[in-house]
Amino acid sequence: MKLISVVAFAAFLVAPALGALGGADKCMNDADQAIWNGGGSDNFTSDMDTCGHKCYGAEQCVTDCVKDAEGYSDECSGCFGALADCTVKKCMTECMLGRSDKCDACVQK
Repeated sequence: MKLISVVAFAAFLVAPALGALGGADKCMNDADQAIWNGGGSDNFTSDMDTCGHKCYGAEQCVTDCVKDAEGYSDECSGCFGALADCTVKKCMTECMLGRSDKCDACVQK
């Protein structure tokens, strides 16, 4: 299903912009930063891809999946779920055929 590729692709594009979803402050505690700096950032796209496949982009499911995979706090994991949910709701049509200028533009809004 192309939807999952959309979630993973969007995650790749907007990883540095989690703050736009209110996530920057929710992932700044010492424990979440240790996870991110200790490999979580390297695993970000694969976690979003894996969890997106498993969850079809559903927010709470992606939240739980990322928390289980990496060990982030509830608040921080929720940002990953929100990112997946936003991507599915706002950019599915633009991105369902894969990466394109139209998809890139939507994801970066």
